[in-house]
Amino acid sequence: MPETLWGVIWVLVPIAAVIGWVVVATTKTRARQSGGDQLTAVLAQTAETNRLLTERIDQMDKRLASIEKTLNEIP
Repeated sequence: MPETLWGVIWVLVPIAAVIGWVVVATTKTRARQSGGDQLTAVLAQTAETNRLLTERIDQMDKRLASIEKTLNEIP
């Protein structure tokens, strides 16, 4: 049984890798053909959203650190 399972894994992993490569290559080609400007705009918007989320998480982290410090000072 283990030999059969490993045989299946040895076959499926390369097939999955090839399929993944084809999907990525096709997506990149379509993005270039359909207008990279739209993709660039979406990526810029995503980067800005990520930056804002990071700032918000940093603020929350500072607040939690302050609360933790206060709780640790209580006897």
